[in-house]
Amino acid sequence: TLNCALELLWYSTPMTEVHINSTYADRQGGKALGLHLLRDMGYQVPDYFVVSHDDDSTSPEAIARFTRFATQTGRVAVRSSANIEDGAHYSFAGQFDSYLDVPADEIPARIADVRESITSDHVRQYTEAMGLAVDDIKMNVIVQQFEEPNAGGVWMGTGASGGRLEWVDGRGDAVVNGTAEPYFESYGQDGTMLAKNADLILADDSGRSVAEVCKEIQEKLGYNVDLEFCITKNGVQWLQLRKVTKDIETHSTPEAEEVLEALTINGEAASPYTASGTAYRLDQKGGIEWGMGKILIARATSPADMMYIMTAEGVVTRMGGMLSHSAVVCRELGKACVVGVDIDKIDHGSAVSIDGKAGKVFLS
Repeated sequence: TLNCALELLWYSTPMTEVHINSTYADRQGGKALGLHLLRDMGYQVPDYFVVSHDDDSTSPEAIARFTRFATQTGRVAVRSSANIEDGAHYSFAGQFDSYLDVPADEIPARIADVRESITSDHVRQYTEAMGLAVDDIKMNVIVQQFEEPNAGGVWMGTGASGGRLEWVDGRGDAVVNGTAEPYFESYGQDGTMLAKNADLILADDSGRSVAEVCKEIQEKLGYNVDLEFCITKNGVQWLQLRKVTKDIETHSTPEAEEVLEALTINGEAASPYTASGTAYRLDQKGGIEWGMGKILIARATSPADMMYIMTAEGVVTRMGGMLSHSAVVCRELGKACVVGVDIDKIDHGSAVSIDGKAGKVFLS
């Protein structure tokens, strides 16, 4: 059985004491502990409470509590906070269900849906790949104030004051789901900007850069962090904090530079491994049997595609950034991943090689 107390101990810091024992970890979960830490550090977190895995979410008392909360806050988000989620070693990125903009009368049903998501095939496949068991999972659920954002996204640290910020206008779930081509800012370990693809640096209404706040949180904690945020009329709201489970490594490699440019498709480096195999396009499944030796080619991936990700030699997508859930999972699994690729140039069944550190796809 997984020792959840040890898995989540990384949340204890000199700045804030989270007294974690196995019972506390089991009944709060990784996402809730991250929110507790952010709030204790003085950062703005939307109001929330935790429905523990053994709480009855359909009792009259529970319904009354949900109604009171929703009356005070408006619509809510209903989000997973499993005991083994968002820990030091296992992110479970995108594996469990979460729901946004939920009215009060739908909260019990959405809580049930989040709890039920632990029985999905992709959760079973992920837990098996990580050497865990579905029986280890205890699904706590966060009910949190929801406000329609102006922008939302993710920060992932790369060391010291370095990291990458990805965001979109509106809801940030398009970033983590890999269904958008996000704006990005990239920072070196000394905090200086290395690259960006937007005219403006993302900032709140006061003019403070979101990336600067992310770097501040990371420097205070002393380790690379994965943060989710949104910007609303009330400023920057912090939605998630977890320790980075697998560091991002991206730079060109000599092998990549020696390949003829005519046979190379450039993309975004998302998981620093290399792979070769037969291109298998999800939009053209016919004619080729799925199995070992395949490179998954897709416009975007979802948790339902976990079977393909688990057995693929590597993953190439058109949409998404290096902070999308599929990229995070590929890094945890040690699989090459390149995003932002013009997949129309890759034929179903052709031989391809990918360099997830250089962000390149090589056609034979």
